Amino acid sequence: MTRGPAPPLPLGFLALAVGTLLLATLNLGWLAPADGHDVAVALVALVAPLQLTASLMGFALAEVVPATAMAILAGTWTTIAVVMLTSPPGGTSAALGTELLLSAGALLVAATMAVARGAALPAVVIAGAAIRFAVTGGDQLSGAEAWARAAGWVGLALAVLATTAAAILGVRAARREAPGPTSRASP
Repeated sequence: MTRGPAPPLPLGFLALAVGTLLLATLNLGWLAPADGHDVAVALVALVAPLQLTASLMGFALAEVVPATAMAILAGTWTTIAVVMLTSPPGGTSAALGTELLLSAGALLVAATMAVARGAALPAVVIAGAAIRFAVTGGDQLSGAEAWARAAGWVGLALAVLATTAAAILGVRAARREAPGPTSRASP
């Protein structure tokens, strides 16, 4: 048995978990608004590049779902980070709120593509990301504390879901791989 390329979704979903968890800590007030700039740097330096990598892997493998969903997520995290870096700590932005609602809609299209391919688990995670961005968009448009808290709790749930899905998909992929020099058990 030969090893093929690694599937992109475990990487993309783990990056999603990191991004949504970081943002949730701000939404829930676990980090101070002044920490938002550091969160933004993490989003643009870690989360967005990993999701862009997963997207490019999806394109290279002709896998429409990860290619599309991860590209939307990479762009959305980058947009969130740039707005956070150029805005006062804890501020809201109607433009960002609108962009988040548009990204949520685009992610629902990607989730529909996953359903059409029979990929239920990725569809649920991608739909969860759509819900997370829609609720966060509501927070950005309203500036209401209740929306921020709701976005935080949805973000935490999405982090658990994305991590679980990454583990399931990663274990499935690992079981299909032939043992190589770095994956063999020691005698």
